[in-house]
Amino acid sequence: SSLLLAAGLSYELFENLRLIGGAKIFSGKGNEVGTQRDEYDQVIGYELLDFDSQEKILLLGLQYNFTKDIYFSLQTNKIDVDDKTSEINQLTLNRIYFMFNMNL
Repeated sequence: SSLLLAAGLSYELFENLRLIGGAKIFSGKGNEVGTQRDEYDQVIGYELLDFDSQEKILLLGLQYNFTKDIYFSLQTNKIDVDDKTSEINQLTLNRIYFMFNMNL
């Protein structure tokens, strides 16, 4: 079984300045048949795989619109992965980044 939840937010604080936010949560639990491949990417067998994981992505930022198609944003996001079937079962990543976008 799997579940995906997604939500987004955009709120204009002042003219051309927006607060943006978003969240995605994915969880999956179950099993699947995977392929085993050789060095030439040929299928040589099959194996049963078990999954039990959850991923979360949270985003918060500010976006300034110069025009309808040109904007600059400052964003931070946090990514959490919890995989109960992997040797490296937890991963957290925090990022802050600037983005200048032009839609031509």
